[in-house]
Amino acid sequence: MALSLKPGVLFEEIHERIVEALPILERIYASFGKTLVITSARDGKHMAGSLHYEGKAIDLRTRDFTPLQRQEVHFECQNQLGVDFDVVLEKDHIHCEFDVP
Repeated sequence: MALSLKPGVLFEEIHERIVEALPILERIYASFGKTLVITSARDGKHMAGSLHYEGKAIDLRTRDFTPLQRQEVHFECQNQLGVDFDVVLEKDHIHCEFDVP
């Protein structure tokens, strides 16, 4: 799997559904000729109640995509991960969370 973690990313105690999503996300990124880079998991500063702190959310790098590719990658991530995931295209990353209790 072509996956990379930004230095400092805390990728421990990640929910199994996020781990299961990684090959899907990697394939999507690879289809655009890019490596999947996780820029945040259980680390960083997020809003109160963020699923990052529970290991149910990750952020994905998008700086290597054109604006149109960012939208396409966002669509593919949401489409392929399905309704149990919320995938949000942010200004500088894609936020992906497993949003089922």
